[in-house]
Amino acid sequence: MESKLLPEALFKQLIVVKTIDEMIELLEETNLKRSFVDASINFKGIALIEEALRLELVSSLKLIKKYLPKKHNDLFELVFSEFHAQNLKTIVAKKALGQDVSLNDLVLLNGSSEYDSLIKADLKSFVSLIELDANSDSAKAAAKDLPIDYRVLLKDIDKAFYAKISSLAGKGDHPQTKQIIFSRLEFLNAMMILRSKKLGVEVKTFFSNAFINSLKENGFDTAVEKMIQHYKLSSDEEKIAKNSLALLEVIVEQKIVNKILKETRLSVMSFSSVIGFVYLKQVELGNIRKIAYSKLYSMPELNDYVFAINA
Repeated sequence: MESKLLPEALFKQLIVVKTIDEMIELLEETNLKRSFVDASINFKGIALIEEALRLELVSSLKLIKKYLPKKHNDLFELVFSEFHAQNLKTIVAKKALGQDVSLNDLVLLNGSSEYDSLIKADLKSFVSLIELDANSDSAKAAAKDLPIDYRVLLKDIDKAFYAKISSLAGKGDHPQTKQIIFSRLEFLNAMMILRSKKLGVEVKTFFSNAFINSLKENGFDTAVEKMIQHYKLSSDEEKIAKNSLALLEVIVEQKIVNKILKETRLSVMSFSSVIGFVYLKQVELGNIRKIAYSKLYSMPELNDYVFAINA
């Protein structure tokens, strides 16, 4: 699966070229060619890149589902639950902005039937159709026929996703799978804490362990120090991390990527290697997106937040 990830040399070329069209030309010569050619039928420029990245993600997920042993079908729900949550949040965000929801905005594996009713539903009906905790603020508001806050609903969807994925990961005998999932949950929640503390707003998390609790209990500077210690940053990385929260995030994410690469190489055909590949693919596509927007907005500094996955 790692062979389906783009080489470091290609990322360097993507950064060097001047325009989005030049980026597209390069990417059409890679294993992403089919996605970019298909996207070019109806899209141009940055919209083409966004559509091609969506198609590539869908294609990767369908390939995994096709070849994954049947004994792991139930665990595939772990993979897709994240994209289902993203789809729900996309629909909510579009509704909040008064925009039409297109199926092209969603990551679809099995057709559109499960989302057709959600796209057409008003907000109260939408809440009743998705799997939210009955005690969530949005579910209680819908039950009492009260107005539903879009922002609260987005948080409730995230909360339901984290609860579901934590529960699914805790089942069965898949230690590497659990380790990959919980390391991601830990990282995402750690960054949520640091951002909240920097902005001086209430800290809310959807995952808890001793490390996360220690971050919540301390001020911003101490929390950053604990983050640096926990992820074993070098002295040079520490200097960068203390000056930029965004670069701290990139450094830590790169460490997690390298750890996943190392662990999944030891178990090529395991479900943990599938989980790892999906995460690595998301990181790769996200880095392509960053490069594209750096050119769109003439912000080369965005390339500081890009790294290739050395598979």
